[in-house]
Amino acid sequence: MRGHFDWLKKNEWDIPIYMQYWHELVPKSLSYPLHEVVDLVFPNFRRGDAKVKYFTSTFAYMMGIAVLENFERVEIYGFEMADNEEWVHQKACSEFWIGYAMGKDIEVYTPPNCQILFSALYGGSEQGAGW
Repeated sequence: MRGHFDWLKKNEWDIPIYMQYWHELVPKSLSYPLHEVVDLVFPNFRRGDAKVKYFTSTFAYMMGIAVLENFERVEIYGFEMADNEEWVHQKACSEFWIGYAMGKDIEVYTPPNCQILFSALYGGSEQGAGW
């Protein structure tokens, strides 16, 4: 996206910008705390002898920060993941992270037409309305 790197360097909002590594040209950049998030979320889950690191999209990394920083509420906009080709392998991971956050008592909000955690009700057809 044109101008994105300039925006990162200026950071007029003065917010932390998580990146893989701190970068001197992005003064507010922070190294993503991957080890801390993995140790917090997956302490007892192994695939063989290896620790599981389940991050299939930027969304997953963002939710990892929300959990690590003890957010009270997360609002999700623009992460529909409704396409059967591009995002199909990312949606399950995103829904895992939402469920984990909810299990940590983080309130999660999605707009009414969001496709995350949305399906026909098994054994019925209502999802939401009428409850």
